Amino acid sequence: METTEYTGYIEQIEFVKQSGKFDKIEVTLKMPDRQCCFIEFRSRKMMKEIKEFNEGDRVTIATRIEGKISGNSGKKYNNIIATNINLNN
Repeated sequence: METTEYTGYIEQIEFVKQSGKFDKIEVTLKMPDRQCCFIEFRSRKMMKEIKEFNEGDRVTIATRIEGKISGNSGKKYNNIIATNINLNN
C-alpha cells in the first residue's frame, strides 16, 4: 500500500465519538506552507501512539488514503488515515 508523509506542527488533537460507530482521534496538522491537513487516527495502535504527542509538536505523519462513496447520499469523499508518526526536533 502506498503512503504519503506530511510534516508540520500539531495544531489540534480532537477525540471524536461517533454514535453507533468506532471512535477516532482527528489531528489538525499545520504545514510550513500554511496549509492544514486533517488526519484520522483510527487503529488502537495509532490512537495509543498519538496520546504521546502534544499540540505544538513538530511531527511527520505517514498516511494512506481511503476513498469511499456514501451509501446514503452517494457523496464521494477521501479520508487521510495515519499509519505512523514521528517527532521531529
